[in-house]
Amino acid sequence: MKKWFVLMAICLAFAQVGSAQIKMNGFVRPYTAVNLHAPNNYMIMEEKASITTTLSGSDARGVFVLDTWYHHLTQTANWDLTEAYVDLFFENADLRIGKQQVVWGKADGIPINDIVCPWNLQDFILQDFDDIRIGLNMVKANYYFSFVNLEALWIPKFHPMELAQSGPWVFSLPDTLNLPLETPGGLDNLPVSISYHQPVLPADKLGNSEFGFRLYGFNLGFDWALSYLDAWDDVPALSEKQLYASLTPAGMVPDSIGIWQAYNRMKMVGFNFSRPVLTGVLRAEGGYFTGKQFGLDGINLDSTGATIGPFSVTKPYAQYMVGWDQNWKSWLNLSGQFIEQRILDYDPAIQNDEINRLVSLLVRGGFMNETLQYQILALGNLDYEDALMRTMLTYNYSDGVRLILGADFLIAGKNSTTFRQFDFGRFDQNDNAYLKVIYSF
Repeated sequence: MKKWFVLMAICLAFAQVGSAQIKMNGFVRPYTAVNLHAPNNYMIMEEKASITTTLSGSDARGVFVLDTWYHHLTQTANWDLTEAYVDLFFENADLRIGKQQVVWGKADGIPINDIVCPWNLQDFILQDFDDIRIGLNMVKANYYFSFVNLEALWIPKFHPMELAQSGPWVFSLPDTLNLPLETPGGLDNLPVSISYHQPVLPADKLGNSEFGFRLYGFNLGFDWALSYLDAWDDVPALSEKQLYASLTPAGMVPDSIGIWQAYNRMKMVGFNFSRPVLTGVLRAEGGYFTGKQFGLDGINLDSTGATIGPFSVTKPYAQYMVGWDQNWKSWLNLSGQFIEQRILDYDPAIQNDEINRLVSLLVRGGFMNETLQYQILALGNLDYEDALMRTMLTYNYSDGVRLILGADFLIAGKNSTTFRQFDFGRFDQNDNAYLKVIYSF
């Protein structure tokens, strides 16, 4: 907590310069979700309160976002300073120091360039985007040239993606593995139990910090950006498998497998742009990634029969998105995207498919001077053949009160044996309806 008090003291000191202004705003949001499958259990029953405090001076500003939650299903409460940073303003530059969220890219809901901040998947990808990104302690600087702008950021400590450890959104892993075993009757499969060890985070040292750069601007009608990021993969990869065996009259028989995971260093070079074309907006985004480790199928024993490997292989991959936004009427706006990921120099033993394609369609609009708004999002994987559909109806009762009624439908496809961030089919029994009431102040 000491660091937050120091940061607040710095912010207050800057706010004293010139005419200091203090502004507070926030909201309270009850949120209830019910599973649409029998026995229709509650999936979420919580209250969230958020307060944003902004302290402004002539050449500095401090922002603090305090979020608190109470979860009725577990009868637990927690809180977090989701953002807490100081802005320093100069003639042609600005500097932001502290816990903050950074958003890169043009893709809606699909991170390609937008991998600076890890995601919180405690409720899969169904959270509000204000909640799904995890703020990081970092230093971010922007310098403004006459025709282009430069952004640089430094993140001293790695923070991984957060996955649910319990409840309906757990990414469950197999607890047994079939090993080929020679028997008097021939080759047979022996079920062996698996124990998973928690991945070890990279050591807190300067050499393990993350950094990135972004050139961006608006030229010739293009809103564009080029980016580079040197960081750790938010998802750990398999690093070691150890086979444990027991001595029996028939010889050594395997009885369990220990699996270790590790985080790996990755680099990303990316681009994105958007431009008005005819009556719509064309969007595109792409990235080239190195250092990614992909898990391998198959089991190979060494000469001692003690170690299983190889475990994973490092391959580069490319990912791109092409999207189109079309605003026709206040009651009908469309946004479509096509996303493809391709593993380069592909090895058939890799668990992931060589090509993975996603499509999305967002339909939204409003009636009665935006008092009533609707939104329908469909997101599908063309290769795994699973999908997600989100429907939402918002009633803006007043300036400070909104009611949101919605439903989420997850459609199963092919089974996936490896982690996928958009593995809709894994949760096909989690179709749900929900109600949110937001009181803003």
